[in-house]
Amino acid sequence: MPTQPKDEYEVYDPVVVGLSGVITEAWIKLGKPRDVFSENGARLMDFIIDSWKEMYPNEYKEFLKNREEYQHSEMSIKDQVKKGTGRSLATYPPFVHRVMKRIFTDNEFNRRPVVIKLVKKWPMFRMANKA
Repeated sequence: MPTQPKDEYEVYDPVVVGLSGVITEAWIKLGKPRDVFSENGARLMDFIIDSWKEMYPNEYKEFLKNREEYQHSEMSIKDQVKKGTGRSLATYPPFVHRVMKRIFTDNEFNRRPVVIKLVKKWPMFRMANKA
């Protein structure tokens, strides 16, 4: 059965395409690290974060603002348990998170031990006042 041509298709932002290419080149030059906590993995992660900050300054400012608001309004752990709410130990900007998941395949960024190490290494990801 023939498929119908799509009337619309997704056009990627040229900044994302260019930035992805630059990050891929850096990843290759650093030996294709798969672990974010390795020496070259950490260097690449710093590069990814710095690139995102530079290319998306408004998104970066909004990310920090939202994080600060969350930390300011965070309930005590006792209150969270009493009300049955969860808490976020970390949050990642969407662009950075997509890149992290594709490049650093040796890490599971939703597992608590990894999250704890991440927020210690890159405090900008820390959401909870205490991790």
